[in-house]
Amino acid sequence: MRKLLLVVLMLGVWATLLAEEFTDGGLEAWTSGTNLTNWTEDVGGTSTVNQDSADKRSGSYCARSEIDTLGNYAAIYQEVTLDANTEYEMSYYQKSTDAAACEPYLYIRCRKAGDFYNFYLQADTTTWGAGSSLFIATLSAAYQQQVYTFTTTDSSGLYRFYIERTGGCNGDTLYYDDLSVTETVSGGSSRLIIIK
Repeated sequence: MRKLLLVVLMLGVWATLLAEEFTDGGLEAWTSGTNLTNWTEDVGGTSTVNQDSADKRSGSYCARSEIDTLGNYAAIYQEVTLDANTEYEMSYYQKSTDAAACEPYLYIRCRKAGDFYNFYLQADTTTWGAGSSLFIATLSAAYQQQVYTFTTTDSSGLYRFYIERTGGCNGDTLYYDDLSVTETVSGGSSRLIIIK
């Protein structure tokens, strides 16, 4: 029988296994070629969100947003319940057929005290307010990871992670894959050594 020895060396903090908050962050589950199972599509005009296997970063599929010539939106979003006053990291991978002109963005908003998602994460990533703040991605023709660390409000609840595009994307194609939200472990460092 093989033995697996896990040795964790820590400096300053205890290491913790952190749960993934998104369901199907890999965008693998689809009910049809234009409908994700665990994410919601939000499209305008003739723009579309599509299942794509040719340009995936990992797994079997990614999401491909086809932006119409008028630049209408083609977004995906998911709502998850997060703890209060807690630091999380949100990351995902994107690329574009016209990286110079097209800049997709992320915004995060939450349901608080009965309001319908009127609290948006602000640019300092700790303040929440009524006005939306966009986190602009830096794109290229190859997948680039976008990473954002933020702190939740003083009450737990639903948070909506919405990924879309800004202006300048008319007629372009954007790809998304490997989305993740996890609680962070701040301070110190750790090393994991696995010996089989």
